[in-house]
Amino acid sequence: MNEQQEQGGLSRSRRILLGLAIVLAGVAVVVVLTRTAPSPQTREQEQQARLVTVQAVTREDQSPEIEAFGEVNPEREVTLQPRVSGSVLETTAALEPGNLVDNNELLLRIDPADFALAVEQRKAELEQARAELRLEEGNQVVARQEFEMVDGPVSDEEKALMLRQPQMQRALARVSTAEAALEQARLNLQRTRLRAPFDAVVLAREVTRGAQVSSATTVARLAGTDAYRVELSVPVSQLPWIQLPRRDGEASTVEIFHDGAWAPGASRSGRVLRVRGDLGETGRMARVLVRVPDPLARSEANAGKPRLLLDSFVRASIQGRALADVIALDRAWLRSDNQVWVMNDADELEIREVEVVLRSAGTVYIRDGLSAGERVVTSSIEVVTEGMPLRLNGHDDSASDEREPDA
Repeated sequence: MNEQQEQGGLSRSRRILLGLAIVLAGVAVVVVLTRTAPSPQTREQEQQARLVTVQAVTREDQSPEIEAFGEVNPEREVTLQPRVSGSVLETTAALEPGNLVDNNELLLRIDPADFALAVEQRKAELEQARAELRLEEGNQVVARQEFEMVDGPVSDEEKALMLRQPQMQRALARVSTAEAALEQARLNLQRTRLRAPFDAVVLAREVTRGAQVSSATTVARLAGTDAYRVELSVPVSQLPWIQLPRRDGEASTVEIFHDGAWAPGASRSGRVLRVRGDLGETGRMARVLVRVPDPLARSEANAGKPRLLLDSFVRASIQGRALADVIALDRAWLRSDNQVWVMNDADELEIREVEVVLRSAGTVYIRDGLSAGERVVTSSIEVVTEGMPLRLNGHDDSASDEREPDA
């Protein structure tokens, strides 16, 4: 038994030693392989140049265009009311909304019968007053003869009474009153025919045939067609660049556009008239008044041009004062309000601060910060860093195209 136990102990010892030997051999192999394996080569990757588009800028005198929006209003508008009362006898075909009427064109007639009778009555009164004047003139002759027969001194007051001077003055006054009454009656008869006070378009008609009207009745509303006014909303900061009418020069010209209503590119021309003395309630904008002559294109000179519609909302381009030695730049190329991206001679990005003189709807005018011939980056870059390499479309970036195989 003792020998078998001794042999079994020796066998376990051998197995343990053999296992340790195998483990140590494995560890040795791993260490050798780790130390002798080639290490991967690393290199610092070069930054890839960004593909961009650029625009070379020029410095020159510019005439800026200020874009604005506003509403079309009539320059002259009148509420037509009769000067006499009566029944409407006739309204002409011209007195319909939208119709164009000429100056002094007949629009409406009030029944003239009563006014014609009044004229005849005033004529009779005038004839009576003139007859009384002739009688008094005869009395004057008799009174003068009697006065010449008076012997002795007479005061001026007595002389006037003896010569019937008060009676003559009363007779003359009656004639003057009768003449004035006849003139008034004739005028009232003329006023039964309402006429257009100027060339106009009919905005509204308020009465029809048979209606009873008076001096407080609105018959129609007319708007003059000689010119319309467009009230434009303009930022206060842009007012210094708008030329107002002065003796030393003409006012700024304005092109009016009605997008969606007129053909593309169609416009009407006008000139700045004045700036209103108050700001608009919405947006606190200045209000510039522009006069557009012949808005309905009635003259031969404007034949074929589009017609302005009252109360329509239009777009306008105001020709501003000339700017000397500036750079005109698309507003989309201005970054962070006053920065521009420039591609320098080393094909690297520069973030440049610039001085903006004027901002319009689509263009900014730059005085300082850019030089003529410099290349302004016009494309968009998501992540921008000063000095980042750039390349233009059509130029290969050999550094970015040569790639080494991954280790």
